[in-house]
Amino acid sequence: MQRYPDRSSTWIWLGEALNQSEDKTQAVSAYQQTVSLDPLDALAWRRLGNLLNGPDLLAALYAYAQCCQRGLQASHTKLGDVRPGSN
Repeated sequence: MQRYPDRSSTWIWLGEALNQSEDKTQAVSAYQQTVSLDPLDALAWRRLGNLLNGPDLLAALYAYAQCCQRGLQASHTKLGDVRPGSN
C-alpha cells in the first residue's frame, strides 16, 4: 500500500483481503478507490456491487451497470439479484 498507493491493483487486492476478513465497510472503500483509479476495472465494479447489494441498492445497481458496460459477461445476472437486505 505504502509503496504503490496509486495503483488500482493494490486497492483491489486490499479490498479482497478486507472482504475475506469480514470488514465490509473498509472493503467497499478499497473497491471505491480501485474504480476511482481505474474506472475500466469491471471486476472491481462487480465486487463493489456485490458488497453494496442490500445496504445501498442504487449504488449496487450503478456498480453492476458499470461492470456490464465494461464487458464482464456474468455481471448482467447480478442485476436481477439486487434486493433490500440481500447481504
